[in-house]
Amino acid sequence: MSAMDWPFTLERRALADSIQQMCSDADALTLMRDAGIPWIGIDEAFGGSGGNLADAATAIRSIALQAHNAPIAETTVAGSALAQCGMQVPSAILAPAFAAESTLVINNPLGNPTLTGTIQEVPGADCAEFVVVPVDTWLCLVDTADVTLAMHDNLAHEHRSSVIFTETPVRALAKLPNNLAHLDLYAQLAFARAVQLSGALIAIRELSIEFAQTREQFGQPISRLQVISHYLAELAELALVGEGAIATALEVPTTLNFAIAKSVTSRAARESSRIAHQIHGAMGMSQEYALGQFTTRMWSWIEDAGRPEFWNATIGRTFLNQPHPDLWLSITDGIEGERT
Repeated sequence: MSAMDWPFTLERRALADSIQQMCSDADALTLMRDAGIPWIGIDEAFGGSGGNLADAATAIRSIALQAHNAPIAETTVAGSALAQCGMQVPSAILAPAFAAESTLVINNPLGNPTLTGTIQEVPGADCAEFVVVPVDTWLCLVDTADVTLAMHDNLAHEHRSSVIFTETPVRALAKLPNNLAHLDLYAQLAFARAVQLSGALIAIRELSIEFAQTREQFGQPISRLQVISHYLAELAELALVGEGAIATALEVPTTLNFAIAKSVTSRAARESSRIAHQIHGAMGMSQEYALGQFTTRMWSWIEDAGRPEFWNATIGRTFLNQPHPDLWLSITDGIEGERT
């Protein structure tokens, strides 16, 4: 089995099928919580459901393929961060308040710790029971009842919040390991968005193929028009590029590869959404048709957890700061220890 075949084990296919059925239910989030979906990929010793990163990616991508708003990716990322710090993961919906750099202040970390400051654009905080936030060298668990939320919707009507901490008590905290900086946590959230983007890329490819094969013009399906055939080939190529980026990061799960996956899937999503809407014309923007549900999510996920331009700069600095004597070979062959 090649790295590209990661979604196709019997167990992951069964998981994807189960999630597809859950997403069709009006109370999908409750069903997913009862099944332990938000905690897949987290060790059972820390309160998770077990499995590995590829299992978690299967769940996250399956929900994205259904254009569902259940905050599973957010809970998985936040819970994984707690487990990486040796903390128990509560059986609750979690919101990751991650950023490349934190401006929060922690008071009395060894006594009765409190937090002061604001984190912008936190996903899932509106329905989360706890916020997970790194501050200085600590990872903190905070009850959402103790913070102030200023909420707004993104283009896909997903809630994003400014989380305001005002001498907010910390329910639990632990030291961040030496190999887990704020940027590493931010990259893990970025990878979850990359996984969602890869699912949306597949979905709009399939929608566009179906539309082009059934929509007729001049007495024949528009898929037979040369320009449309070229567009469909481009969509297939871009979806494959996204899948390759995810497969690479799953095979070698480093911050660098997470950053590359977010950059690659974001840039593929920008181009794919343009092509898909050109194929569909005005119909693609109608609320009754599924394409807009995917493309608006794609546009929003591109902006979440670092735009591709941010991660491109991070990737460039990573290569420039590594000790390999030949910069070009390090780029083409991979940094030593992170070779893909």
